[in-house]
Amino acid sequence: MTKARMDYLPDRASSEPRPLYARSSERGAWQPLSEHLLRVAVRAEGAAAAFGAGPWGRAAGLWHDLGKGSPHFQTYLLAATTACAEDEVLRGSVDHSTAGAQHAVESVQLLGHLLAYCIAGHHAGLLDGRGEGACLEARLEKQVEVWQEAVALIPPVGRLELPPFLSAKLSDHRRHPADCAFSFSFFVRMLFSCLVDGDALDAGAFTDPGVAAARCPWPVSVLGMMEDALTAHLDGIDIPFGGNAVA
Repeated sequence: MTKARMDYLPDRASSEPRPLYARSSERGAWQPLSEHLLRVAVRAEGAAAAFGAGPWGRAAGLWHDLGKGSPHFQTYLLAATTACAEDEVLRGSVDHSTAGAQHAVESVQLLGHLLAYCIAGHHAGLLDGRGEGACLEARLEKQVEVWQEAVALIPPVGRLELPPFLSAKLSDHRRHPADCAFSFSFFVRMLFSCLVDGDALDAGAFTDPGVAAARCPWPVSVLGMMEDALTAHLDGIDIPFGGNAVA
């Protein structure tokens, strides 16, 4: 590690409470955990608002990295940043997603599991609910290091209500249980996508702002525009009818 990089490290000798960080960058900058949680919350909320679940996206963003507030993760982050190239084993060795999943279940009665799936899987992918191997049930029962200091960094999450379309499916679940189950499953996947995208975009904006700034800001209506363009293109194709035609 270069001397310039070392100059950016948090002051280990200070008697003041050490701030909590989400990550460091190759530029030698450190992203405060509070900043990351709030920015991901804004991104995920905006994306989830498209299907009436903005508050759910916000909650997922605020809680997804609460586990980074543990002393273990903060020590790991500092060690991984200062480690020599041969010490790469340090990277990726600390579970920081379980804490947020457990917090979601404790904070939102029953429905908190919908958020827990998204939070627990926001790096490795969505888990099965139960199973012999990795599953959400095991993660929710896992003993994790104290992380609650991070909660003080974020605003409180208000009462979460199901989006109207999901409430309607739930009220009709006795007549159409499979349809209801599919709707909840699909909702989790949509919410998961909002969280993962928000997390990746904020991380990228911090670690490589040049690339982030060059990313094209697509309009909200881009999918409709693409559909219209594809339809117009297909309508203009003269498809021959013959032996190679596909019915």
